[in-house]
Amino acid sequence: MAMEDALVLAEELRRATDVPAAIAAFGVRRRPRVEWVREQSQALTDLVRLPAAVRDRGLRDHGVSAFHDRYRPLVAAP
Repeated sequence: MAMEDALVLAEELRRATDVPAAIAAFGVRRRPRVEWVREQSQALTDLVRLPAAVRDRGLRDHGVSAFHDRYRPLVAAP
């Protein structure tokens, strides 16, 4: 996320006429991605907060795929 932020911020700083405009454009571009990552993280947090028996079975049966499926879009080419 930090590397993506740096790239987008650099692009917006090059395009904008001033820093406040660049920061505003950066926020508009990054907000959907950041919200998506936050939602994925919250879903996994909710999973690990389940009662132990439910959580352990869910993680045993689907843990690896749950993490991979949720975060795969982070490394997928746009």
